[in-house]
Amino acid sequence: FGFQEMAGVECSAIGGVGHLVSFSSSDTLSALLLARDYYAADCASNSIPSSTGAIVKSWGQDKEVDAIRAVLNSSPCGDLACVSDTYDALGACSNIWGKDTLVEVFRNGKLLVDDTLTAIRKRAEGATKVRVVLPWQLESEPLTIDGVGSIGDVRNRLRKRGFDVHQLFTKETGVKFCDGDAAPKVVHVCLNSVPEPHIGACAEWVRKLPRGQSSLPASMRQLGARVEKTEERAISWRQLRELGDFARMLLSEVPDLVDSHSGKALRFEGGGDDTCELNMHTVNSHLVKPLTLPFRCSYVELVSTGKQPPLIFMSHAWSTPLWQTLRLLEFYLQERCALMGWRSAEDVFVWVCTFANNQHDLGELAGDLMQTPFVRAIQGEGCAGTLVV
Repeated sequence: FGFQEMAGVECSAIGGVGHLVSFSSSDTLSALLLARDYYAADCASNSIPSSTGAIVKSWGQDKEVDAIRAVLNSSPCGDLACVSDTYDALGACSNIWGKDTLVEVFRNGKLLVDDTLTAIRKRAEGATKVRVVLPWQLESEPLTIDGVGSIGDVRNRLRKRGFDVHQLFTKETGVKFCDGDAAPKVVHVCLNSVPEPHIGACAEWVRKLPRGQSSLPASMRQLGARVEKTEERAISWRQLRELGDFARMLLSEVPDLVDSHSGKALRFEGGGDDTCELNMHTVNSHLVKPLTLPFRCSYVELVSTGKQPPLIFMSHAWSTPLWQTLRLLEFYLQERCALMGWRSAEDVFVWVCTFANNQHDLGELAGDLMQTPFVRAIQGEGCAGTLVV
């Protein structure tokens, strides 16, 4: 319907994409192509059942109510579009949808009265079971919530159970839902905070530590702050050193952690032929990603309390052992602080991609190089230079 009587294909595409900002259903193919080509939306909408004026006319004007009822009964679940302007749109809104003649909506499998319905009926999916996958759960073992219709319903149910939800999304496509969207059968959860019993639950090694989750530094237990701009997620030397100290302790307490590529046991520094040293690859897989998974954030957002614009941009090889990277950076900062007159190396912010980028969503690294966070960090107003390690 969004294509009919438009001035041209471009107009229908622009109008259709505007519609899809708030709705998830459209058959306007020009809008889908525009959303795909300019907004990287693989599938911006889905088709839904809908009636036409011809269908309603086939029943006759005196049976318009029966025609609309038949459309509703033909699709008892999900969203649909029901044409109500075949004869008199205002009359249909007032006398069919707005009064006792037909004010039906399917909820929990029953017909209920609702005086606020309009000509376009977006219904909650009655008696729907939604499988909610929390960050530390397998998709085969989800939390099941009965009788919800929208994403807002799911969010409210989770809030009542003590979960502070940031975002609900699909794992396969990464699509993020708004509260008004119909709830899918399976939804994954991104949190703002984790209930006490589940702190560190995404890192398997936590339960192997002598004191369990209590062994985690306070800064690694909950989300610190969401920092919108990736170029403002530099890490301080103090935060880096804390990470290094914790990694050293972890590998001494849990010696059976292995590098998934080589199969060798991980060591912080040194070792033999059957071991390998912790580097940025294994820091990312064993520390950064598990600790940040509940919040789907960067490591800097986990440990910081706000924006941290870089003073230094660091270019480094992920294959370099972490202890070497830290030692070289410490030497550089000590020398540089003396030369530049910086007060202390402790709070110098260094932009490091491993910790600045959201390792659960690297979409912003695609496209124009000059728009990537790497370039934006280097060109930042306060960035004094680049360090190559």
